[in-house]
Amino acid sequence: MKKRLVLALSLALALGIASAPATLRAQAVAPADDGVESVVQGDDHFDVDGETRENANLYNVVIIADNVTLRNCTITGVCAIEGANATLVNCTINCEFGCTGSGATVTGGSVSGNVGISQNGGNIRFTGVTVGGQIGIMDINGTSVPTITDCTIGTALTATATSNGVNLSKTTVNGGADLNGRAASTVAECRFKSAVGIPVAGTTFTDTTFDFNIAAGADNLTFTRCTFGGFLEFKAKGANSRVNTATIAGHLELSQPSIQVSNATVSDTIGIYADDVTVRNSSAGSKILLSGASRVTVEDCAAGDVIGIENVSNSGIESCSSPVQIKLTNTSGVSVKNCRLEGASDQVPLHAEGGDSLVLEDNVISGDGSTDVGISVTSVNFVSILGNTVSNITGGTGDGITTDLCTSVTVSGNSVTNVSNHAYYFFRVPSGTTYDVSNNRAISASDGFIIYFAENSTMNISGNTSDGCPENGMAITGTDLTSKAVLVGNQVKSSKNGIILHNVSGSMNGDKILNSIGNDREKFHLFLWASTMDMTNVTVAQDAPYTARCALTLAYGGSANMVGCIFKNYTGQVIYQEGGSLEGHDNKFYTSATSFSSNPLDLGGTHNTIPQNNVTLGNRTSTSASGSFNTAVEAGAVVNGALVPGTIGGNSVTATYPETDPANVGIYAKDAYGNIMAVGTPSMGETVADEEQVKAFVARLYDVFLDRVPEQEEIDGWAAYIVSGAKSAGEVAAGFIFSPEFINRNLCTPHFLEYLYRGLFNRAADEDGFNGWVLLINDGYSRERVVQGFLTSPEFFDLCETFGVNPGTGLANVPTYGTIQKAHCTIAGCTNEAPVVILVVGLYDTVFGRVPEQEEIDFWVDLMAEHRPDVTARVMVNSFLNGEEYTNLNRNNTEYVTDLYHAIFNREPDGSGLSDWVNRLDNEGWTREQVLNGFTSSQEFMDQCLRTGIEVGPEV
Repeated sequence: MKKRLVLALSLALALGIASAPATLRAQAVAPADDGVESVVQGDDHFDVDGETRENANLYNVVIIADNVTLRNCTITGVCAIEGANATLVNCTINCEFGCTGSGATVTGGSVSGNVGISQNGGNIRFTGVTVGGQIGIMDINGTSVPTITDCTIGTALTATATSNGVNLSKTTVNGGADLNGRAASTVAECRFKSAVGIPVAGTTFTDTTFDFNIAAGADNLTFTRCTFGGFLEFKAKGANSRVNTATIAGHLELSQPSIQVSNATVSDTIGIYADDVTVRNSSAGSKILLSGASRVTVEDCAAGDVIGIENVSNSGIESCSSPVQIKLTNTSGVSVKNCRLEGASDQVPLHAEGGDSLVLEDNVISGDGSTDVGISVTSVNFVSILGNTVSNITGGTGDGITTDLCTSVTVSGNSVTNVSNHAYYFFRVPSGTTYDVSNNRAISASDGFIIYFAENSTMNISGNTSDGCPENGMAITGTDLTSKAVLVGNQVKSSKNGIILHNVSGSMNGDKILNSIGNDREKFHLFLWASTMDMTNVTVAQDAPYTARCALTLAYGGSANMVGCIFKNYTGQVIYQEGGSLEGHDNKFYTSATSFSSNPLDLGGTHNTIPQNNVTLGNRTSTSASGSFNTAVEAGAVVNGALVPGTIGGNSVTATYPETDPANVGIYAKDAYGNIMAVGTPSMGETVADEEQVKAFVARLYDVFLDRVPEQEEIDGWAAYIVSGAKSAGEVAAGFIFSPEFINRNLCTPHFLEYLYRGLFNRAADEDGFNGWVLLINDGYSRERVVQGFLTSPEFFDLCETFGVNPGTGLANVPTYGTIQKAHCTIAGCTNEAPVVILVVGLYDTVFGRVPEQEEIDFWVDLMAEHRPDVTARVMVNSFLNGEEYTNLNRNNTEYVTDLYHAIFNREPDGSGLSDWVNRLDNEGWTREQVLNGFTSSQEFMDQCLRTGIEVGPEV
């Protein structure tokens, strides 16, 4: 005889969450004298193995035997399974249901009360069952794993002390759950409408929706493609957990170590407060905060407000974005790379204060007209600011990149354009500090480089360019002559004050100051103020004759030792010396004046070797030139670029040459110290551009971008723009990129970028840079915006320098929505169709059930490409789905919502989304127009439009 349990005890154990009804408890009896437990039987007691009952009305069912089958039965009272492998199919159980037998299968039907599974009731399967109450699972031992699939649970799910957890899938729990077993559970495609307790390590959730807040109660949890109606927290527990693709309506808090998060969309804040945390491809509607953590990685993330980093060490922030600010406070060993910050009103987009070992690299910062400072670093030791791009900083103090009270700083490869004040401002540099400032560019700022540094400090300044900064190209101020400045190969163009050195000692080698501007005599092209410098191969030059101010000024004890320096196109006094000393040799002074004024070269001191420079030209239209030069030891003329030896007689210099255009003639005289004074020597002057080099630059653009050999008149036309200064090299390159000939190639994003790398950087794309641009284009960057990034980069500037052309400052207008791919990419073998074509074809397929004709595709694509305000993406979608042809299909609400998923999102509907939208139409009074606007207002549709390059537009 089988051992039989008392029914009341069976139910109590099985339910695990509620006592058995009082009427049944009263029927329980004590064990009989023969040692066999008695059982109070209900109306339907199954104790024969293999028994089957169909279409029956049953009362107080107790299944003790094995392999019993019930089909389409109605059970009232109590239902309990103690035997193994029972099968219930499409039964209606109007009572509580308890199972202590293993291997039971319950398919379809419903249970009005609670369900309890306990003791050996493992390997039980519930499929497609509706439970009015709750399901309680406890004391499941051995290898048994209860499985619940495609069910609806009226109140809650409780799993306690299960040896192998629970397999739960496609199930809706109208309350919460407590998965408190002895082993991890597996949950997939479920929905919980209240709180869920997760105290068991290793539990996994896939494609699951939590309507309420979730606080991890165990480590090693995994959430994949889950949606959270509240917050998700890993506070007291949750170490080594994973979150893969989540939508979180509240905040995400990561206060446990070794958590990895990817592809999460968080409406509120992402907070990271633990070590070894990684967050990738995620966004926060509010802030991303890092505090008190180490070894944190944040990549490809976006914050709706601020990314804050406080007391964090040995961590990296990469390819992230914020419309406001990334702020670092007291960090150590932290890097911020490839991040984008745009439109930060009244803020410092990238700000760091306190700490050490900071790297800011390859970030792109663009202000909105009220932005204060682009990059600001204060009181940080060991700082690297590398390859950043800063533009449009015109509010507040209007500075591009600043440091204050920082030591051991490297600033290299940065580009700052269009700032209202200082492009680079390094102030309060402490004593004993070394700065390496190299290969940076300042374009269109009031001041290029402004540096204030203390005694016993060193500034290594090399390869920098300041162009179009009207006040100061470089102003470098030290405390005393122990403040050392070493300048190598810098170039300053178009500033009133070219390079000012104040209270410093050091050297200059190969630096250039070109085309200084303004007629204010208080402006200085090269000014040594109480400074002592060794100057080698320094050039101070004008493209046209300049009379207002001298090239070099020595004042307040300033002194220089000049070797091989060149001063060009200064018609008045070239050097002004007020005290101090001037030494050197083999320097050259060129001027295109018709005569020298008295003392244009005032050397002063013991080396006043050219005291009276009264040199005048004779009749330049004849075949001779002459002048007066007191100390000449060599003289002659430069005629059409060729040297014609001259004669010296007393103070006179004479040269005879064939008659020619006087503009091509000049005379020169050289003194015993190797200094040269020259008049009218265009072949020796600073040229704007070499015409042949310019033509080679243009021919290269035809070769790379248009893949053809141009006609000579085509090259000459573009080259003339550059030589005359009417267009910069960057503007000419943009003319090729946005020409109809190039646009009509309809290059897809990867091929478009490949052309930019080859054409503007003269190299193949690197993987990280290439992927970064692809992500930005997918995030909505117009092609014009991408080209602007290339045209203002140091690499493009370097390419222009090899051809001797002016790179310029990029595009004058950078539209948010610009040129788009309009058709299939023409590169051989490419399978990438234009995203806008995919959208149009998808609408025809969904709405009209057919493939559109080419002229129909072209009609909509051309309208979208024009970015007309009256024809936006919403207008197009509405014209399809509210048109007469679609209305006449008489689609029901479910079909209509399904069509919206296909047409607008280009995917199948998710179950919860479909039911939610249909419920709004069926039960909540929504119109189809409201639902359609809901779809076109979604982030998913907006992201699709950004990737496509077309404007969403207002609601229709």
